[in-house]
Amino acid sequence: MKKILWIVVILGLMGAGYFWAKDGEIQNMAEQKYTHENPNFSFSYAGDYKISSIPDEAEGSETVLISKTASSTLAFQMQIYVISFDEDIVLTEERIKQDVPDMATENAKIFSLDSVRGVVFESEGMQNVWVINGGYLYQISTYLNQKEEMNKILDKWKW
Repeated sequence: MKKILWIVVILGLMGAGYFWAKDGEIQNMAEQKYTHENPNFSFSYAGDYKISSIPDEAEGSETVLISKTASSTLAFQMQIYVISFDEDIVLTEERIKQDVPDMATENAKIFSLDSVRGVVFESEGMQNVWVINGGYLYQISTYLNQKEEMNKILDKWKW
């Protein structure tokens, strides 16, 4: 009888431990929000991302890096480069080619980021989204094989 009681207690503790661990995973997957103050933009995301910001005061720009590791391997990496832009235009592939003639812009399409139009294109193994909003140029990029993950973040972007 004591053996059965101990087996029940041990199985109960193992079950409680399993559900406690699973609850922790669910909390890590809860949606979080990143907010950038100046210029103002935000996005929601679910998962264990590391987000850091690197200002370049000499150039007047900033780079926001978003990454996620899995089993000590970099599983996802995305970059948002923001710089002031003195023209209030809707960015097009033609304008990019005018300003950066050596840049490849393959499979270019019109893209809307929270109702602001820009361009999405591939270049040298990267997926790029370029948008102008509120006096800033946003150059957002990730590796081609990670573009679905990037799109999950961009789908929740707000100005």
